[in-house]
Amino acid sequence: MSVLAIDLGTGSVKVALVEDDLRVVAAASRPYAVRASRPGAAETEPARWEAAVADAVAAVLSRPGPYGDPSSPLTAVSVCGQMHGLVLLGADGEALGPAVLWPDTRAEREVERLRAAPAAVRTRLANPLVPGMAGPILAMLARAEPVTLWRTAAAVQPKDWLRVALAGPAAVAADPSDASATLLWDVPGNRWDADVCRLLEVDIALLPPVRASQDVVARTSGALGVPPGLPLVAGAADTASAALGTGTVRPGRGLVSVGTGAQVVVPLASPAVAGPDPVVHTFRSAAPPRTGGAWYRMGAIQSAGLVLERVLGWLGAGWEEALASIATRRPDDPVFLPHLAGERTPWLDPRMRGAWTGLGLEHDRQALLRSALTGVACALADAWDAVTETGADPGVPLLVGGGSVDSAWRQLIADVLRTPLRPVAAPHAAVLGAAALALVGTGAADAEEVVRRLDELAQGPDAGLVEPSIDAIGWVLETRARFEDARHRLA
Repeated sequence: MSVLAIDLGTGSVKVALVEDDLRVVAAASRPYAVRASRPGAAETEPARWEAAVADAVAAVLSRPGPYGDPSSPLTAVSVCGQMHGLVLLGADGEALGPAVLWPDTRAEREVERLRAAPAAVRTRLANPLVPGMAGPILAMLARAEPVTLWRTAAAVQPKDWLRVALAGPAAVAADPSDASATLLWDVPGNRWDADVCRLLEVDIALLPPVRASQDVVARTSGALGVPPGLPLVAGAADTASAALGTGTVRPGRGLVSVGTGAQVVVPLASPAVAGPDPVVHTFRSAAPPRTGGAWYRMGAIQSAGLVLERVLGWLGAGWEEALASIATRRPDDPVFLPHLAGERTPWLDPRMRGAWTGLGLEHDRQALLRSALTGVACALADAWDAVTETGADPGVPLLVGGGSVDSAWRQLIADVLRTPLRPVAAPHAAVLGAAALALVGTGAADAEEVVRRLDELAQGPDAGLVEPSIDAIGWVLETRARFEDARHRLA
């Protein structure tokens, strides 16, 4: 028995075949481009998603063995994917234009309308007001493309588009983890917010019904190479799915993920809204009932691997040299501000930019590399502090992501965050979370047993605890003070 899990990311799709013991037995990934058709735009044509998904599904299902046979014991399909974006669907379920994605900044006018809303309304939204969320995007499209909106039957998020592509218009739905991230959702009330829809002049009838992440909402039609007749569950946002996929569902256990960007995720038992002007996110989790926190708090930065790759290119260096540079730390290193593409938590400023400051004749390439890694760690610490200062308890968080495998880099992150970390290998976290939802939703597995198994898989083989070094306290305090001073001076 196995399930097919599909993660529709921003730049690539990942498809995995997962057995009912939550072992990944086959996986494939295919890339696609994000295009900027005009200033501020970030879009992908759904046709490119279709081609990539079909190719990855074919690669997974053609593997040698029984899983490659169309009559193999596939029992269900689940999806997860990038958050915040929007796809407009016609009555037949077809996309009416390109998907508008979370990096898109064209809805700033609509965000200003939200900023002018009464404090009680902003408090219900429980999230920072940013233009790349589905609510402002939908309002922007209603203003800029009224004819397309007239033809629209439903406005859905990327993974929900995928479900419709797999099963037809009967599969139109949202799940709470994505709905709560739209800026159209009453977070404490757990429903679409009619007042916000009126404020943004958004037709609430375009918003899909919300189903639990593990609910079966349709059956596959045979599209995109997925066998027909399989139960298809609602699925979840990728961050919520990855948290579930590492067993991070209960308060007191957090997650720090370092990759292209970086996230701090902490489960919550209740929404615990942080006031009308929060700098951190509060979203519904994908955790099935009875397994833990129904919500999570998140801080996110854009300035992680994406920025470090650019620095390596500038300096003609490789990762090995960069990581070797942090074996020694110097108090007189230059300060690197990594905000090359703006920053999210806690600054919420797309106009922020990066810099090296304090450069002297004594500094060499190793100093520049070392300061770049340190600057990214400081930006992550800003997000960590913003999340923990709300009272969310991360306990001893897991450290995951391709950007966290080097021991010296792990130590630097632990030192700058001033918290112990538990590094784990979790290369399939999001698709494992999606697979878990399919198993629970079809009754093939018990929810609590699934979470226990995911926790077990995430923590073994365990690389051990990384404790912040007592000897580094003085260096960390001085480094973060210099980082904050440089950021303030260049603001």
